[in-house]
Amino acid sequence: MNDDAQLTARPINMSAMRLQDKSYCSHRRAFVMLIVTAFICAPVCAAEKTLRKDVARKTIMRVAGLQLKKSAVKVKQVSGASAPVEVSAAIKTAFHFKRRADGSWQVVEVRVGDRQWEEIDQLARAWHFERTTPLIAQLEQLTAQFEAQQRARATERKRHKQEDKESSKDQRKHKQAADTAATNAQDFRAGPFVGKSFASLLTSATVETEIDMTFRLNRDAGGAWQATEARIGDDAWQDTAALVHVLDAEKVARARADLDALAAALEAFRRERGFYVVADSSAALVDQLNPRYTPDVIRIDPWHRPYEYTGTRDTYALRSLGPDGKAGTDDDITLTGGMPLKPSGRSGLE
Repeated sequence: MNDDAQLTARPINMSAMRLQDKSYCSHRRAFVMLIVTAFICAPVCAAEKTLRKDVARKTIMRVAGLQLKKSAVKVKQVSGASAPVEVSAAIKTAFHFKRRADGSWQVVEVRVGDRQWEEIDQLARAWHFERTTPLIAQLEQLTAQFEAQQRARATERKRHKQEDKESSKDQRKHKQAADTAATNAQDFRAGPFVGKSFASLLTSATVETEIDMTFRLNRDAGGAWQATEARIGDDAWQDTAALVHVLDAEKVARARADLDALAAALEAFRRERGFYVVADSSAALVDQLNPRYTPDVIRIDPWHRPYEYTGTRDTYALRSLGPDGKAGTDDDITLTGGMPLKPSGRSGLE
């Protein structure tokens, strides 16, 4: 049989070829989509396993009872792909100082939230005095630097006062702009503390500060990130749960002292008037007691929540909601009729 006959005997199946082409194209498209999907999903899957900076910031904002604003926590670096993860951050806060008899500055409070301040002595006891003493010295050194700068600038302004009067308006404007730029650029560092601004009024001062801190974050049983350890600068690591426990114990003692003082004032009020203060809030109570029966204005408990008060002519109850901030739990701190309630069960803060 010749070639023409063979071609005639074996006709080309065009339909089958078209089906094969379609099948090949379909498989090729599927393969390409698989590759593209892999490249797109790989970073997403990796991101789910890595702690994001925004999650780290939110975790740090609430560590150890802090109530920091988002702008107060600047995450610098997240190290590690799995727990524990170390997060270095700059914490923006402020410190209050009072002037000692010798003219030096003593740090007394630190800002821990919006209009919320904690006593430095209380924090120092929780963090351990021997570890906080160098840090406190660095803070006070920072304030001394700011005050020295402030005095130097005051002297400089006084020295140039006459020259400024004689200079032209444009020259004065240019000099003021240069002075402002120099002032804004001047920060002071002492250890892990960077002073950003200084404001003083005779015997008190406030220094806006950034603190270099590092946190170790782990996942809890529910998978949420928790800051389990923290350190200031190159200081030793501090267990945050232990820190909170010690702080809460300090605050419980202070809350009881506050309630004892209010109870004593109530008894003095009753001896003089024949009845207790009839009210349903601590604000109304203090308005009746201060200043005749107590010199102190005691309204807010150590956890920055109002004390509770209910009183009739014959009975009264004073209460702090304690560390957890919830009514009716074991850590509530209560006085009634001037005597402490006998609790049915107490927390580990006793």
